[in-house]
Amino acid sequence: MNEKEVRKVLTEWKTISRNKENKELYEVRLKFLRDYLSYQIGEQRIGREECLKEGKKKVLFKVNTN
Repeated sequence: MNEKEVRKVLTEWKTISRNKENKELYEVRLKFLRDYLSYQIGEQRIGREECLKEGKKKVLFKVNTN
């Protein structure tokens, strides 16, 4: 999921919220999408941090072997 898809779901709110059952289903779906997007952002951050750590290790290894 990306930000554009989440925004699309938010715009559907006006139509869906007229019916209580639809509203509840929408809220569950919206919570899932928000949680998923938050998870993806967190995973990207972790990946960048790991990449930086690995890069630093390689640089230190090269410096120490020369």
